[in-house]
Amino acid sequence: MKTLKFFAMLAASAAFTFTACTEKEPDTPDNPETPTEEVGTKAELTAFTLVAGGESLEGTVSGDEVGIYYTANQFEALQNATATATVSEGATIEPDPATARDYTVEGGVTFTVTSEDGKTSNEYNIVLVEAIPVLTASMTWEKTAGELGLPAYAYNNVGIAFSGNNIVTYDGQVFDLTGAPVGKLNLTGVDGASDPDFQLAALTNDNNGVLVASVGLDADGNYITGSDNVKQTRYYAWMDGYDQDPTLILSSDANLSVYMAVGGDVKGEAVLSIVSTRVVAPQMHNIYYVTDGNWENKQWTSVWTQYAGNDGNWGQMLSYFTGDPRGAFVMCDSRGNNEGMMVAYYENSDDSGTPGAETILYGTCDPEYGGTDLYGNYSMGSAKALNIDGTYYVVAATTGWTAVYLTIQPTNTVDDYILPTATFTGSQVFASSGAYYDKEAGVAYVALLSPGNEIVLYTLEVQYV
Repeated sequence: MKTLKFFAMLAASAAFTFTACTEKEPDTPDNPETPTEEVGTKAELTAFTLVAGGESLEGTVSGDEVGIYYTANQFEALQNATATATVSEGATIEPDPATARDYTVEGGVTFTVTSEDGKTSNEYNIVLVEAIPVLTASMTWEKTAGELGLPAYAYNNVGIAFSGNNIVTYDGQVFDLTGAPVGKLNLTGVDGASDPDFQLAALTNDNNGVLVASVGLDADGNYITGSDNVKQTRYYAWMDGYDQDPTLILSSDANLSVYMAVGGDVKGEAVLSIVSTRVVAPQMHNIYYVTDGNWENKQWTSVWTQYAGNDGNWGQMLSYFTGDPRGAFVMCDSRGNNEGMMVAYYENSDDSGTPGAETILYGTCDPEYGGTDLYGNYSMGSAKALNIDGTYYVVAATTGWTAVYLTIQPTNTVDDYILPTATFTGSQVFASSGAYYDKEAGVAYVALLSPGNEIVLYTLEVQYV
């Protein structure tokens, strides 16, 4: 029995020895067949994204430079922006992109990428490049007042505006972007709306397509046609669309129902500008503003222009590009003596309400019909501020003899017109326009109202270069 046990142990030992001898040799640095973990030697930046004001801006990496394309309204947020970066495997980047810094500094911001083995490093310069909008205007449709069922126009003011991607007229009709009727404006709670002849005194919309309109009342609070005897005014905003109940944002015991406009975001930071009692120069404008969309806590300030408001047409009007009460705006006013409309762009006003630098704008009418500034030789009309991602444009609707005119142009007079002054049929003396930029679609819309004659819709395609 012992002998058998010995041979069993010997056999087991032999098997163990054979197995051990035939196993692969342990991994060693000297064994060329054994893979070793490589230490990274690359130091490349492959992707870089800036995060500014809640928006992400993708960079374009070209050699040792990263271009960040931004629009004008993003510039301020880039002064305190964070970033995310993708680098070679194992590599590091300094300084930390997640730390907020000013990317608007001259010369750009430089980052250093170092390989994992520490032997290679490359510098990358982050450079801002302003994206320039290029607008192309094309007429979408032109329909007569009869086709649209528009009644006689009772007010000499802006009688057309947008509620999102819908067009609203002074009589409360609502049309889509094809000119087809889609319903009526919800007038629940609007003073005077039960009057069979009811019309809105003036219409406008903010930068996001929120409709704001005014209603004129007499001393007893009853609806009144026309503006001569208006003693009270109500201002309403359709915060959630034309078919929802409006919100009363301002009541005024004064004849301020016409020549008003709103800029910015009515639900956030916005201004409501209204001409005050018409006087000789300087002319005051009431500026009501909010910073959080709470119109119950609105504040008031004023802006003064150097032009008289009582010069015959009583129509001086301001339209703001943003919700900043001291921000840039466009003014339109009569030149008097059949010299036509004056349209001017103003930079930020100071604390006293005095506007900054003035830029006089010009239309392109034939001199015979264009008045002093070639917008039309009759001195009534309106001008609407249009903000395209921080680049400013003006939509001017003006009047001539039996004609109305539409001009779309940048405030920078060096740049080309978007729409040189176009002529349409007009039998009444007051033309008006509405403008809305649909940022998501990259398209702006401009609607011209020729009272008693027609509505014309233009589409502005927005591309960046």
